[in-house]
Amino acid sequence: MGIKNIFVKTPPRFDRWKYVASMSRIAMTIGAGMICFQSEIILDQIPFLSGISALSSKAYAGDAEEAAKKAAERAQEEAKKQAERAREEAKKQAERASEEAKKQAERSREEAKKQAERSREEAKKQSENAREAAKKQSENLTEAAKKQSDHEDEHDRSDDHRRDEKSHEKFEYEDNLPPATVVELIKRLVKPKKKQQHKKPRLSESFSIGKATFKPREVLAANLSAGSIKRAKRLGFNVRKGARLSNLGIDVTRLIAPKGMDARRARRLLKRELPKSRFALNRLYRIHPAARDGPKNVPARATRLQHKGGRACMDDHCYGTSMMKWRPQLQSCAKRVRVGVIDTAIDYEHPAFHGGRVQMGNFVPGGRNPSSNWHGTGVLALLSGNPKTTTPGLIPETEFYVANVFSNDAAGNPVADSIGFLNALEWMDVFGVKVVNLSLSGPKDRLVEKAIARLSKKGVIFVAAAGNNGPSAPPSYPAAYKPVIAVTAINKKRRSYRYANRGQYIDVAAPGVDIWTAVPGRREGYRSGTSFAVPYVTAVIASLYRQNKRQSKSVLLKKLKIRDLGSPGKDQVYGRGLVLAPHRCQPVQNKPRSIAKTVLTR
Repeated sequence: MGIKNIFVKTPPRFDRWKYVASMSRIAMTIGAGMICFQSEIILDQIPFLSGISALSSKAYAGDAEEAAKKAAERAQEEAKKQAERAREEAKKQAERASEEAKKQAERSREEAKKQAERSREEAKKQSENAREAAKKQSENLTEAAKKQSDHEDEHDRSDDHRRDEKSHEKFEYEDNLPPATVVELIKRLVKPKKKQQHKKPRLSESFSIGKATFKPREVLAANLSAGSIKRAKRLGFNVRKGARLSNLGIDVTRLIAPKGMDARRARRLLKRELPKSRFALNRLYRIHPAARDGPKNVPARATRLQHKGGRACMDDHCYGTSMMKWRPQLQSCAKRVRVGVIDTAIDYEHPAFHGGRVQMGNFVPGGRNPSSNWHGTGVLALLSGNPKTTTPGLIPETEFYVANVFSNDAAGNPVADSIGFLNALEWMDVFGVKVVNLSLSGPKDRLVEKAIARLSKKGVIFVAAAGNNGPSAPPSYPAAYKPVIAVTAINKKRRSYRYANRGQYIDVAAPGVDIWTAVPGRREGYRSGTSFAVPYVTAVIASLYRQNKRQSKSVLLKKLKIRDLGSPGKDQVYGRGLVLAPHRCQPVQNKPRSIAKTVLTR
């Protein structure tokens, strides 16, 4: 049906509603026709559209691939850009961190600098305060050292003055005594009396060799550090070898003062410059003077030694052993106890020492000649004398260690010093000596006192002579030290030896007047003095030592058998009284090995 047939002219007479209905039918008819027409066209075009669709699909696929490729390229490019941006960001971040770190380091440096400045300021203030405190302390120590030094100097001068006065008093005392013989009476009547001069000794006289109590230019330092030694050298002191007491923890250095400076001034200087160090004078020791006590002792009457088949104590030669009730059976109790004797050298070729068990140690300073050996010979013979001779010893089977510490001074008198004394004590400590016999006299010596105190704590017993300077003399050292047993002398009538010292420090008494003993040159004779009383007490202590090891002096004295003399109880003349031999002791059964005579030198 064609389009032309669809359109119809409107009738002349116009009816609206019919016209609308008519036009609606026409429209519907035209619509239906158009639908049919389009359907035919579509059906006719399906193959063509299918081809087009296929081409379109291929084209679309190509476009998709291209699009994907481009998308990938864009993504890769974007990733590169993103990575580039990340690198840039990281670089910037690193730069910012570095800059921040630099700023932080700069701030830290500034803070450290300020802190260091504050620390320096604080350290400076503390250093100034410490210097001020050290200065004040040094001034206090110097003042104390000066006072102590002045006190010691005054004490030394007083000792020298007293010693000088006592020597005058002693001779005056001798002259006032009744004469012992007719010959002495005639001598006194003939001898013109000298006018007494009471003159105080000058300081220079106190340094004379006969009266000095210390070496004039030597100062001893205990445990001096290397820095202090350098300081002393800068002050002009020469450093010399002293005494090294390793077992006792004491190292003593000798300091020789510059020329023109005496020992007291040198010690004051060292105390001022080195207030933390300890300094002492090198004290001098002498043999107790053998007093003139009757014709038997001026000089010592000597005879040729005669060997006997057994003990040969004739007349009153052995009254000492009888007085103290000593028995030969007690000898075995001291066999294993080592006994030391600090004295002069001995005449070890004397028959009294044949078969003895003696070791010799020489502690005389190098370059000096040993003194005469009469004193050491007489003292040791009382202890170790061969029992088959006429000078039998109390404990001849004991091991003896004899230390020679005496040399001759310019006047030919025996003299020892602190260094030799300390070296002898160290030597005996090394060899395990348990009882030490001391027959020397000197002033108070802090270094020797310290060494004796330390050895006493280790169980060593010291027995020393009280001194022969007269009843009014000051205390004699080492006898007056607290750990030492001080022995005075009595005669056969149990009366005090008239030249013996007296004082609170006297502990016991023993026979010491007209004692028969060995004399150098194969001779024998009488000796008197507190030095010759000491061996009797030493023998008793040695016989009891194995039963009383490490006993203090006070405990040991209570265990001794003593006969009271003089005033009841302990007094200043006899101490506790006469020491007697023990009733019993602990003997040694095994025979000890023999010890050859040797001479050791330090």
